Amino acid sequence: MVRHLPVALLAAAAAVPGLASAQGCPPGQTFLKSDNLPAVPGGFSTVSVIPGLCEGEACGAVFDVSSLGPQVRVQSAAVGYVNAGGANGIQASVDLEFFDGITWSGTIPVLGPSHFRWSTATGSSIGVTSSGINISPPLSTYNITATSGKLVCAWWMDFNPQGGS
Repeated sequence: MVRHLPVALLAAAAAVPGLASAQGCPPGQTFLKSDNLPAVPGGFSTVSVIPGLCEGEACGAVFDVSSLGPQVRVQSAAVGYVNAGGANGIQASVDLEFFDGITWSGTIPVLGPSHFRWSTATGSSIGVTSSGINISPPLSTYNITATSGKLVCAWWMDFNPQGGS
């Protein structure tokens, strides 16, 4: 059985009324996220903005999807892109990659096989804008699946005019 799986990777985002909406899924889908922000914001949330990604660096999250069934399918992904000063409208370009599985050699992660990379599939990057959560273009047509029970979502910084800030 294939279950649909939207993935949210929220590096840091301010949940502001009027800008954020409830996170939900159609019936039969599961919403996963790797942050502690409320799914339905009711006001301002305190977050930390850690100096970010320089070009060629990536942020990622490992999702334990083993309880969802033998195979999951990714429908969408999201990432927070926030300017340290809170400025809105700063644009950057990112790439999105999914790996099926992860193991550890001591403290070093060893990623499973790459099952999808946006730039390979489309020949382009994904544009993100500060300051908030940016949702990927639709991924359902790419048949991105994981069977290992661990799904790894990575966002690679292709172009960051803020130089990692």
